[in-house]
Amino acid sequence: MKRLEKERLLSKSDLLRAETEGQRQRAVASAQTLTVSRLESEVKSKEKSHEVRLAQLQRDAALLEGEIGTLEATVQRQEFAIKQRQIRAPVAGELGEIAELSAGGFVGEGQKIGAIIPSGELKLIAQFSPLTAAGRIRTGQTARLRPAGFPWAQYGCVAASVMSVANEPRGGQLRVELSVRSDSVSTPGYLVAGIVID
Repeated sequence: MKRLEKERLLSKSDLLRAETEGQRQRAVASAQTLTVSRLESEVKSKEKSHEVRLAQLQRDAALLEGEIGTLEATVQRQEFAIKQRQIRAPVAGELGEIAELSAGGFVGEGQKIGAIIPSGELKLIAQFSPLTAAGRIRTGQTARLRPAGFPWAQYGCVAASVMSVANEPRGGQLRVELSVRSDSVSTPGYLVAGIVID
């Protein structure tokens, strides 16, 4: 436009108007450059702030995970301590006998404080000397139990039959399992330790 104005093809007022417009566009471009620079600076500042916040959150998460692990270990330790202080029966059934305990008394680990009668068929377990019982007691034989402490003439006997006989003695005794029968035993038999084997 300056060349056009030199060659007198453009008026002074048009040149001034064009220069003014050029200055205005340069000012707008400069302002936009400053705005872009400011926005870039703000974005970098926000990124730094987010990175700092993320690092803080990760540190807090690591601390919380450590606390959770410690609390879980404490809970497991307390649960184990509670289980050690629980009274558990080895089988389900009815309470048949209980030890006399006074309030505030101490119960040791493994101490017997009661007897549980399991549900199901009643079985009698007898221990015999192998010298007197081996070869004489067989499966299917009838038997009578005379409970100790109860005179059998007054209270009678419990009728039973031999279910199984151990093949070998254990602890110097031969184990015999018997099942209780509903009918009574009237014939005399072989008496060992309160059990009569017919």
